[in-house]
Amino acid sequence: MWAVQVGAFVVGLLLTMVQDSRQLRWSDPLRGVLDRINQNAAAPSYIGLVMAFPTEEVALLNSGYFVSSSDIPWVDLAVIFSPIFWDQSVRWIVAMRVGARPMWAVQVGAFVVGLLLTMVQDSGQLRWSDPLRGVLERINQNAAAPSYIGLVMAFPTEEVALLNSGYFVSSSDIPWVDLAGRRFNIGKIKGVDVIYVMSGEQTINAGITVQILVDSFDIKGIVHYGIAGSANDSLSLGDVSVPSYVAFTGSWKWKEFKSEKEQQYPELKFGDFNSPKNKDIRNLLGSVEFTPEQLYSTGKQMEEVFWLPIEPKWFSFATQLQDLKLQECINETYCLPETPKLIYGLRGSTADIYLDNAAYREFLFKEFNVSTVDEESAAVVMTSLSNRVPCIVFRGVSDFAGGAGNLPSKMTITTTSLSSLAAINAVHVAIEFIGLLKKGAATVHDH
Repeated sequence: MWAVQVGAFVVGLLLTMVQDSRQLRWSDPLRGVLDRINQNAAAPSYIGLVMAFPTEEVALLNSGYFVSSSDIPWVDLAVIFSPIFWDQSVRWIVAMRVGARPMWAVQVGAFVVGLLLTMVQDSGQLRWSDPLRGVLERINQNAAAPSYIGLVMAFPTEEVALLNSGYFVSSSDIPWVDLAGRRFNIGKIKGVDVIYVMSGEQTINAGITVQILVDSFDIKGIVHYGIAGSANDSLSLGDVSVPSYVAFTGSWKWKEFKSEKEQQYPELKFGDFNSPKNKDIRNLLGSVEFTPEQLYSTGKQMEEVFWLPIEPKWFSFATQLQDLKLQECINETYCLPETPKLIYGLRGSTADIYLDNAAYREFLFKEFNVSTVDEESAAVVMTSLSNRVPCIVFRGVSDFAGGAGNLPSKMTITTTSLSSLAAINAVHVAIEFIGLLKKGAATVHDH
């Protein structure tokens, strides 16, 4: 996913891998293999050598300078993603010596879909002697239940809504731990062990954060909530969407000018949006073809997917909340024109774009039947799918993504106020869902 970021994320992943073996599950026997690799370095550590295409790896191997280790020549890791043109997992090749220091080389395909999903895994970002390694073990042992629910939001307004709800009770032992620049907060919501984290905005931050969650802590499921724009005129401000599918609609193949090649997914033709409209005039930007993502997950072959499914059991379980009362008034003066409601089974769109354009909003709804637009959900869901961890999404409608909407013109409500209300309603649904999990009615499989 998001091929332009491939180089940066491979480097980050490589740095993580050589520091610890915690990106593996707690009981994974490969943890010992990584420990041995790290201890075998003649110098204090390795040089990471990164390339993107098989052709580039062949050039290295044909140079004759790379000498494989006679002890452990390679190890396959990160089955979450694979090179496109190679086998199911990335192969880390350990050399005894190149120049004065050992080196690792990793070959990846040109467009690695789940690369960001494996960034900064577990306490792997910690050095061997870092005392936080013991802290993470203690946190995982402290859970009253076998594991935690991971609660993920993107930015401060959404976190404030959680804290102001009064439902999150911090752990008296270890209330938080900072990993990779993010604060992971340990506590309980309605008696359920929870670790919540604010990921930062957009897909890269969201994917990285969820992967840290899954690998650093014993996580049995991910609950993601936040605000969203509405692309569906039937949705009103303050409504909360519980989608059954989400898609990353920011992955495009920019086509040749005047290209007439048929494609599997809808095509955005810029000429269709010329103003004034004239079908005889082409736009030099041509068109873009929407492309699917490549989903790599534990124990499965890579599959191309466009729509990412929400965990069906959790989605079904969440329907018990359909009569939940949501907040309608922003303050004593302003209330929404319609009572907010929960809407189930819609489709959500994610892209690294803040959408405020009526024409593109209409295009997404018409071509993809998209009802909400945001910048994180697809990354959260795809990371969860890759790790085989159940996930559900709750998105509160804060704006109309450039559309006219149903807010009377005489109502002068600030964007900040609407965002706050949408976040309050979304977190309210998330909290009640977590409370349902306490009752044990939803079967949660571990990863």
